[in-house]
Amino acid sequence: MDDSNPIVAVFFPTAEQEAAKDLAGNMHSLSDFVRELKAALLLCEHAEYLLDKSSEHNHRELMRDWKRMAMRDGAMSIYHFGKVWGVMPTLVRRCPTLMEHMDRELFNRVGGMFEQGFPQWAAVRKSVAHRGDLSKARNRTDENAADVRYESDAVSMNMTNSYVGSAVIGRTYISTVEGKSAQYDLTPDTLQRLETIYTTIVRAFAAASPIIEKQWRASRGLGG
Repeated sequence: MDDSNPIVAVFFPTAEQEAAKDLAGNMHSLSDFVRELKAALLLCEHAEYLLDKSSEHNHRELMRDWKRMAMRDGAMSIYHFGKVWGVMPTLVRRCPTLMEHMDRELFNRVGGMFEQGFPQWAAVRKSVAHRGDLSKARNRTDENAADVRYESDAVSMNMTNSYVGSAVIGRTYISTVEGKSAQYDLTPDTLQRLETIYTTIVRAFAAASPIIEKQWRASRGLGG
């Protein structure tokens, strides 16, 4: 993954520097969330490895807990990425110099890439962050019940109007929220999708970086 930050606020005109600083900070945050998703994936894989090696009941339960923890944290990393990305188009519009020179066509693809790659990102996060709230009363479980379907080579799930607070099957996190089934996978493909989205944002901004720096240097009579 390209971890370089193409936004250097000091090179922007004074009127745009505040928004440029926010964009630079957001790029750092997006990079952090990608790394945190990778950490969650590695923890999940490590827990599975130790689970396979262990025969002691309490240790196996601990490894299952580690895996569930990794699945929940991965969901939160994806959610935070989506929220930070969501404010970036507004910040870009506050930087006319960036808009003039960046690859806007590439940038405009990002929203669709994220929604296609993680269609239930907000619902999964809600089930993770508010699991106790969603299940603490009967009427809440009724409100959050849904039809749940899951198919794999090893497991088949087909439940009607059921409440699922938090289930992990293989690498799939399953829950029900507001009458809908919400699922996501924590796999190398999941990480690759988020890395690709981040890299696409970097590439869109990188087209403008050398031009903006060159203009800044020229405005100060600097060569190079």
